[in-house]
Amino acid sequence: MESIISTPVVHRMYEELSGISADAREIADFAAEHPPARQTFESFGTEPGRVLRHTCRVFGPERIVLGGGISLVAGLLLGAAERELDDRTTKWRVSELSERAALIGAGVSWPHFYLTERKPPTREHSRVVEKP
Repeated sequence: MESIISTPVVHRMYEELSGISADAREIADFAAEHPPARQTFESFGTEPGRVLRHTCRVFGPERIVLGGGISLVAGLLLGAAERELDDRTTKWRVSELSERAALIGAGVSWPHFYLTERKPPTREHSRVVEKP
């Protein structure tokens, strides 16, 4: 998902539409009054919906939670994402943790990976029986 849903993608899409180079936050700030910026987020919003449509058909989640930096611009892309997902049973939610989500997740999982005793995997040796 990172290769199609990330700030560099927003930057590239906007530059292709407008000929102007700007970072994602600036583009988001322009979106209210600048049609290419608004169109960038509309187009960008279709990608999560398109990708997750296939995932939702298989797993049938009740909700999809946007976290990280993308959650800061959720209002600009959720409409397009919801239309593209085309699933009335799956609800979109925006995490209140915003960009802190990854740090909190790492902090919570850290003890599990580094404070528990880890044993090297065992490998059962195959026994070769030679015929006389």
